[in-house]
Amino acid sequence: MLKDSLKNSFKELILKMGFIVFLFIVFIGNAHGAQMEKDIIKIKEKWESKLLSYPNVVGVAVGLCQRRGKYTEEKCIVVYVKKKIDPAHLKPEEIVPEELDGIPVDVQESGEFRAY
Repeated sequence: MLKDSLKNSFKELILKMGFIVFLFIVFIGNAHGAQMEKDIIKIKEKWESKLLSYPNVVGVAVGLCQRRGKYTEEKCIVVYVKKKIDPAHLKPEEIVPEELDGIPVDVQESGEFRAY
């Protein structure tokens, strides 16, 4: 009887420890994610005026990357262009970088933005 009681107590302890570890991981993950988002915003702000000076660029934001037309869970700097143009048809200085300060950059076609 005592042996079973100890087994049950041990199982409960393991479950509680597992739950505490789970909460810790979630908390740390969220804190890291929030800091990463702040970092991406700072990097976007640092490069925004330069990116807006590129021909065809109409906007810059922080958002989710797209791959093959589908959103991923990866956060990136999104550069909106009127129309996507094959880089082979652009001058080297007109090509938007693939990353800025270690943050991926995703070029997305948006057309022109208009205020109504």
